Amino acid sequence: MAKKPVPQCKAFLICKKVGVDDATGEFSLSKIINTLEFPAFAAEAGPFAIFLQLYDGIGRYALSVELRDLAGDISVAAANLTDLDFPERLVKMALALPIPSLWLPHPGRYEISRFVRRAGGGDPVH
Repeated sequence: MAKKPVPQCKAFLICKKVGVDDATGEFSLSKIINTLEFPAFAAEAGPFAIFLQLYDGIGRYALSVELRDLAGDISVAAANLTDLDFPERLVKMALALPIPSLWLPHPGRYEISRFVRRAGGGDPVH
């Protein structure tokens, strides 16, 4: 049996706010965030949201996000968010993930990554 495909990421945007139109289901992104700057550290970032669009999956996957300190290549925060179910390969999955806050211990470069695991565990795949 062939391995289940890994969903591909079409969009990963950090925004001040992500809205969803109740009638159409369309997303509205407000104030895309490219960088965060603070007058002093440690600092708290947020609230904000991540808009994520995935495609080309099939079946169930677990979604998580992680904040990494790139200087030391260490995880600062991580969260398992939700299970995704792709009923067929042509389905695009769009999500708005609210992030109430993130604690940044010192100045530097950080990265927010998303990970998708095949249902039943296994190594995360980006």
